[in-house]
Formats: sequence, C-alpha cells, structure tokens
Amino acid sequence: MNNNMNTGRAPLVAVDPGYLLVISYLSFVIFLVLQSWCQPVGAATEAGLDLDAIHGGQLLMATAEPGHFQQAPLLSMAVEIDISGIVARTTMTQRFTNTTGGWAEAVYVFPLPDDSAVDHLDMQIGSRRIIGQIQEKKQAKKTYDQAKMAGKKATLLSQRRPNIFTTAVANIAPNETLIITLKYQQIVKRLNTHYSLRFPMVVGPRYHPGACSVSGPTTSSHARKDARQNGEHRVTALTSPGRSEQYTENRDVNPISLHINLAPGMELGRVASLYHGITNSQQDDNSVDIVFSGEVKADRDFVLEWEPKETQAPVVSVFSEQKDNSSYLLLMVMPPASPDKTPLPRETVFILDTSGSMGGASIRQAKDALQLAVARMRPEDRFNIIAFSSNANSLFSSSRPGDSTSLQQAKRFIARLDAQGGTEMRPALELALDGRNSHERIRQIVFLTDGCVDNEKELFALIKSKLGDSRLFTVGIGSAPNSYFMTRAASMGRGSYTFIGK
Repeated sequence: MNNNMNTGRAPLVAVDPGYLLVISYLSFVIFLVLQSWCQPVGAATEAGLDLDAIHGGQLLMATAEPGHFQQAPLLSMAVEIDISGIVARTTMTQRFTNTTGGWAEAVYVFPLPDDSAVDHLDMQIGSRRIIGQIQEKKQAKKTYDQAKMAGKKATLLSQRRPNIFTTAVANIAPNETLIITLKYQQIVKRLNTHYSLRFPMVVGPRYHPGACSVSGPTTSSHARKDARQNGEHRVTALTSPGRSEQYTENRDVNPISLHINLAPGMELGRVASLYHGITNSQQDDNSVDIVFSGEVKADRDFVLEWEPKETQAPVVSVFSEQKDNSSYLLLMVMPPASPDKTPLPRETVFILDTSGSMGGASIRQAKDALQLAVARMRPEDRFNIIAFSSNANSLFSSSRPGDSTSLQQAKRFIARLDAQGGTEMRPALELALDGRNSHERIRQIVFLTDGCVDNEKELFALIKSKLGDSRLFTVGIGSAPNSYFMTRAASMGRGSYTFIGK
C-alpha cells in the first residue's frame, strides 16, 4: 500500500525545452500545509476569481471584462476506478478547448475526495505532453510564474481546501485542446459490513460566517435565476456585501464516461449506485465490471455501495502486487454479522441546518429524515431539536422524554422549518455540546447539514473543547456536501458520517 495514503500531499516540476508543467502539492511540512489553504494559484485567481461561486469542475478563462470569466467547453471526461479490497485507484481525464479567439490563461477548479492522495498529473496542450514532478509549494509557484513570463506552457496544481483543487494554466493558444489527467488513491469507506465509494463531481459554495446579512439568503441560487441575460447563464457569488464576480456558464453539460473494476475479495450480496444508473456484470473471480447506463451529467456526486453475502463464518481475502522486484500483500478478514442488540436508553440532540444553502430538495430530505428519527424515540429516551441558520433555536430548553406529547410538539416544530439565512454553525454546536463527562444516558448529537462553510478549523476546535462524553454523528444532505468537514467532525466526535444525496 502507498505510504502516502491519508497523509498530506507532497509537492510536483517537469521542465522541457519549450514547455513547463509545475504541480504544487501540499508539503509534508506542517507550515506549508497551513499556508496552502488560503494562498492564490496564479494570475487568474489574483484577478478576482471567486472559486466559491463555482459548481463542479470547470475551466474558466479570463475575458476582457474585469472579474468576468468564460467557461471553456468540456469536450469529454473519462473516469477509471480500480478497487482492490479497501483501496481505490482513480484516473480522471478531462479534455477542454480554448474558444476565446486569443491566447488565454485559465483556472480549472475541481473536487477530489478529501482523504485522497494525489500522486500523478500530466497535461497535454496541443501536440505536446508534459508530466509533472514534485516540488515545494513556494518553488513551484516561482517556477510557474517564470515559465508564464517566458511564454512557455505551464500549469500549477494547488489545494484550495482539503477537498477542492485548482489548476492555473497559462498561454493556451486559440482553438487549442487541453487534456488534464489526474491519478489518486484513497481508502473506501466501511461501516460494519457496508462499503461505499464517493466520486465527487460537484463543488459546492462555502458560507463565510459573519459575512452576510442575517435575513438574506447566502447562496447564489436566486442570483443565478435572475441573472440570465442574452442567452447566457451568469453565476454571481454572494460571499460578502458589495462584492460579486461573474462567470459565463455553458448550459449544456457533457456526459461523463465511468468504468469501475470492483475486486472486493469476497462474494457480494449487493452492488448499487445511489444516484446514477449503472450496468454491472459479475466476473468469475467475484469482481464486478461497472459502467454508467445512458448519459450522466455532473449535477451530483456519484456514490457506489456494496455489501458481501451474509455468512456465519469469517471471510478472508488476500491481494498481491509486484512492483520494483518486491511483493506486496493486503490481507482482509471480514467477521460474520453480529446479532442485533437491544439499544440502551439514550439522549439524542438533533441539529438541523435550515440555512439558504439547504433550500429545495435538501431541506425537504432533511426534514423527512428528522421526522423519521424523532418517531423512533422511546419513552425511556430523551431528545431535543436545534434548528439554525443565522441564529440557533432549540425546541425545548433541555432534553425531554420521548413521550407522545413531546413527539407531537417535535413534529409540528419540524413541519414549520424553512431554509433561509446564513450558515452559522457555531451557536448551534455551542447549544448542543455541554462539555460534561457524566451524563445519565448515552448522549448522541446528530448533525444534519450540507456543511457548506469555510471556518472548519474554528468548528473543529469547538468540538474538541466541548464534546465531553457526547458522541457526534454527522449526516450530509444534498448533492455535494462538504465531506471534509462532515468526516472530520464525526471522527473527532467519536461518531460516524452518513451521506444522504436522495
């Protein structure tokens, strides 16, 4: 297994006589990791490109109008995923073309799993192909700037956030085709006997706490609807008062081709795609060949789930690989399913995000999930509900028993909730986290949200200081929740993360 798995991304430079590719990964050095989350990635970003307003992987080219970028047509996107046991290897290839009529510099923004380890990037511009090499971030940025000034081909890969990367590309000729290939590894998610892999295809906007008015919506959905002009679809970022950058977005979304070779190492009882149509064929060695069925558009993340057949005995699987005259083995032992046990009395505090970013299907799904959870409360349990947007409000002053009176109050409270306002998570977490270590019951906090904020570090510190003996479980709602925040928050809270996309 790659020793870089689940570590920081190392830095990448390739130089050839007339062309240059610079890929800047996160360094293993801690101070470089902290700096890289907030630094720009080239002239196009420095010119005012607001990546928070962009949804999905896009190549954005600067235009003559300041602060306005034109989306380059995506000619094709191919995804190849090889899954061996619990290790997934992904190769993603995208083709774009420059239709601006002149030489262009562009920025490509794309989502990747927050726990992935990127280890390869190459770029083909026209007839030339350049393969990247690792460099420290500062040196990679310097090399990129020098190459651009010299009129050479150059690209710079940088991590915008733990699960969002950006690539700045300089000197693209008119009508020239740009091909970018990325490869990365990750560990598949496992919960009991349930395995899952999520391939992100959407970049969600992030809310900046304190930056927006209390009463106004914090997402760009209304602005996008009202700003269609002259046949264009304009996206306006509402990240701070008085500031907006606009982008011309193509209405047509090209289909994506996907191929997955699933080698689970065991006989499967279930294989399913949660939100996209797939066709799968079982092989003699228990592997499964999976492709998309029909056209697929990048409007939500792809999630694949699989489970082994139930068995009364442990299942043992061995994977082997030869590399550089060395042999590598991966041993997996799957225990038999354990019998269900009667749950202990508990206290459950539900936190529901009702901010503007949860509008539409997300808030409906969240309310349905919460109604179902509340209906499962027993008289010996205690519960409370906290709803938040720009402010946080609780149903009860303190948790109450799950009797019929409390349950009816909860159902009416949930039914009245609507999505509007900011995404101020801190007040809601402060209401739920009491810091105590001596609760009478098992205390669980269930947090339903899309997680679209950019102050993750502040929230992690709060969870660490006030968790006590409570356990925090996160439930991601929507087409592309902030999986980095949701996964890390649940891990710090000694809980688990569940994704509900439909």
